[in-house]
Amino acid sequence: MEIEYEYKNITKNCYFEDILEDKLTTFSKKHPFVNRVRVLFKFDHLLVEGGSICKIMVDGPAPYLTSSSNEASFELAICSAVRELERELEKRRMDQGHGLLL
Repeated sequence: MEIEYEYKNITKNCYFEDILEDKLTTFSKKHPFVNRVRVLFKFDHLLVEGGSICKIMVDGPAPYLTSSSNEASFELAICSAVRELERELEKRRMDQGHGLLL
């Protein structure tokens, strides 16, 4: 699985990348069709709550998946965004009716 990182209003941080790669390793074992993941780490100081944003975009044979989380820390935003991806995949499976992801 290929992972691309983009940073906006924050300097590159290998710690955040390591956390995300650990989460995505587990994710990709459960969903081997995932080919490429693009990640945006963004800090928005104008937001009253949170401001640490993690947006994950997944490319694969299925329709494009996106999740985003705005939390008080990037660690929380990463965990929340990955959980949202899991929920989206489960929702799509249920919509397919047979539990198969197209």
